[in-house]
Amino acid sequence: MKKILLILLILLTSIFFLIFNDKGNEYLKPYVATYLEKKLDNNMSVEVKHLKVDLSYVELTAVLNKLTEVEAKGDFSLLAKTFDMDYKVTSDGFKNEQISFDNKIAINGTVVGNLKDMKIQGEGETLKSHIDYALNIKNDSINNIKVKINKADIASLLQLASQPAYAKGKVDIDINIPTFEEENTKGDAKIVLHKTTLDEKVFKEVLQIDLAPKTILTADLNSKVTEDTFELNGNIKSNLAWLKLSKTIYNTKTKKLSTDYRLLVPELSKLMFLTKQKLMGQLQVNGIANLKKDHIYVEGKSRDLGGETSFDYNGKKLNANLDKIDIAKLLYMINQRPYATGTLLANVKIDDFKKLRGTYDLQTKEAKTINSTLKSELDLDFQKDTPFSLESKGDIASNFANIEHKLYSEIFQYRSSDMIYNLSTKKLTSTYILDIPKLSKLNGLAGKPLNGEVKINGEINYDKTLEVIGSSKSLGGNINFKLAEKILSSKIDNVPVERLMKVLSYPLVFKATLVGDFYYDVGSRQGSLTSTLNKAQLLENQLTVLVKQIRGIDLTKERYNETHFNATLNKNLIDIDFQAKSKKTLFAIPSGHINKSNNSIDANYKIDIENKDIGGKIKGNISKPKVTIESSNYLKEKVVDVIKNNISEDTLKQLGLDKIEPKAIKNLLGDLFK
Repeated sequence: MKKILLILLILLTSIFFLIFNDKGNEYLKPYVATYLEKKLDNNMSVEVKHLKVDLSYVELTAVLNKLTEVEAKGDFSLLAKTFDMDYKVTSDGFKNEQISFDNKIAINGTVVGNLKDMKIQGEGETLKSHIDYALNIKNDSINNIKVKINKADIASLLQLASQPAYAKGKVDIDINIPTFEEENTKGDAKIVLHKTTLDEKVFKEVLQIDLAPKTILTADLNSKVTEDTFELNGNIKSNLAWLKLSKTIYNTKTKKLSTDYRLLVPELSKLMFLTKQKLMGQLQVNGIANLKKDHIYVEGKSRDLGGETSFDYNGKKLNANLDKIDIAKLLYMINQRPYATGTLLANVKIDDFKKLRGTYDLQTKEAKTINSTLKSELDLDFQKDTPFSLESKGDIASNFANIEHKLYSEIFQYRSSDMIYNLSTKKLTSTYILDIPKLSKLNGLAGKPLNGEVKINGEINYDKTLEVIGSSKSLGGNINFKLAEKILSSKIDNVPVERLMKVLSYPLVFKATLVGDFYYDVGSRQGSLTSTLNKAQLLENQLTVLVKQIRGIDLTKERYNETHFNATLNKNLIDIDFQAKSKKTLFAIPSGHINKSNNSIDANYKIDIENKDIGGKIKGNISKPKVTIESSNYLKEKVVDVIKNNISEDTLKQLGLDKIEPKAIKNLLGDLFK
């Protein structure tokens, strides 16, 4: 027995001598490196550069992945398995298969305790910031975790998490977790995000999300940690919007995130990069959101437009409801003037968001136009606010919206049942029917009295510019027109002039069918009419009666087959040129002016009957103008003949005209017709 004990003593002494001298330490280096690599289990290489071990003291210097140096030294009891050591970690960055981190690390700390119960603390520089931390490891459980980082670099933090550089800024992190056990985890954390600038290029490239340039965020978040949940409350603010989170819970077991939120966008105009259209005012939405793996559910409500707007979205389907939305507020939000008041009700259902398939319907209640706005903004004067109702519904499928419209008012009724809108190309095509049962309702818009009714059938096309095509037979013949880029062009075919005059409330002067071209610039309110009149026949009026009395010829019995009527329009002024010719008679208005604002006419006329002429003026109210004769060689000859044949020589002597030649008498009479 004594021999055995002696042999064991010799062996132990040899082992201790081998291990606890310099050569023994050299032998241990590869074994320690292999042991540490297995413990780290992170595909990380370990090189032990220095190792000194004795019964009560240890020194270790190791390099991880050839970049990070770890130094540890202190008291160590091999028998009691206790230690009191200082450590130091220095690095200019590190890399492995998961992480590439190029920030400076310089941390000093202590490790005190034993393998079953140890306390670790440290401080130093990382993430371009100062860090303090402490924790306990007892029976392989981590507790009393305290981490405090002031103004850590967010770009470095994202790099450490193997994320793209979405942002640049600073963040404060304060973590306190007293217990971190599987069934009894408790703690809290506070995160303060200082002015942080989001990189819009990275968001676009990685996430396909459009952001405004130089979007800045700040945040103040408080979190509680329990066994398997994180609870979060706080505010996230930016120069674009403000988001308040409450009752935010993340379950680490189910991987489910749920939250109540309040979103405020104080200036919608700043979201033009996202909406592609300038919006006005603010938007506030309250709701809830849930996220679990790839499944998302969001619902929200807003009262910014009056009434209530609500929606829910589950990642595939969207339902939206607009209940009693104020039309004027909606127009303001989409950067339009308040052309109308009333309320709007609408429902939108998108059954497949990726394929953009769904339905919608909307209608107005107690709606009416605001005439003062229409007049000041669009130069449209309906003389009063006009009640109207709008109904619209449609199906959305394969990137096309098939739409049906009905717009009714006391002025007109508009219907379209086959509108097609391409959501990708923004092209639109539609047929329509427009009924105007009482043109008199448009008196204010036309600037003069109108009569009758009109029905128009046509097409609407939009491809970067709007084009409206229409045709009507309401006036007897055919009227076809096209409105494009504020230019109205029309072809008039065999329209009875009587019908036109009745519509325009002008006196009926002649009968004919009109064929012509009409051109009008809606923007400048200038245009022209070029036309011919077929089978024209003058109707009885002051002028025909006067000519019949003077000449004994009834102009209404003539048929004028060579007739034209041309006009030039300039706002409220119309310059006219008219000529009607038959076998015996020429009737012309070579220059005339009509003023729509006071419904007056000022025109010169000329009549030639079998080479016998009469000329004069038509002036005054267009409904009852004054017709005068101002020049006529024929009448001069007629008066001379009357004088010669019916006045005695004694009478001429008394008048002092007996010695005047007939030619001189003509000139004298001519002055009367000037």
